Amino acid sequence: MKGPARRGCATLSSMPTLQVIAILKRQLKEAKATVQRLHHAVDALERLGRTGRRRAGKISAAGRKRIAAAQKARWKKFRLVKK
Repeated sequence: MKGPARRGCATLSSMPTLQVIAILKRQLKEAKATVQRLHHAVDALERLGRTGRRRAGKISAAGRKRIAAAQKARWKKFRLVKK
């Protein structure tokens, strides 16, 4: 058997263990990067199938007032602690 397969095996067996580990770690890193790119591609394709953005329901005026009052109370408490 001639060719890269035989040559690769002979080279791999004659290499020091640390070099083999370094090569395998590099290949693992490259494989993880490839998988990450594939995940991004799949996510992008899935987003293409969705129709528009979903909007949250509108908050009533009373709800906005309650939120504002709660935030003012938090800021008041923060300022008292700060002094």
